[in-house]
Amino acid sequence: MKNDPRHSEAHYNLGNLYFDANDFRLAQFHYELAAEMDPSFPNVYFNLALVQAINHELAAAVSALTKYQALVSDKEGRNAEELLSTLKRTLAAAKNPGFGTT
Repeated sequence: MKNDPRHSEAHYNLGNLYFDANDFRLAQFHYELAAEMDPSFPNVYFNLALVQAINHELAAAVSALTKYQALVSDKEGRNAEELLSTLKRTLAAAKNPGFGTT
């Protein structure tokens, strides 16, 4: 990073290190930088969605997973479908907290 501070994979890898260390704020920061520098790198959006979900930023996580799906093959995109569905249900429940209760 000293020679090329805008190297997207370096920020992606730093995000992974921070994620593994449970520092989700710094992980998200570096994933966001990597996505800004290389918007065509699908894995950064998947990992960004994970950390956003952990940070309770569900709408942002849905958006990042949707970007991931747009960048990968249909087969790979289906791998994220369950997580995406869960996030959407959780987001809908948060918007309608009385839904389903008596």
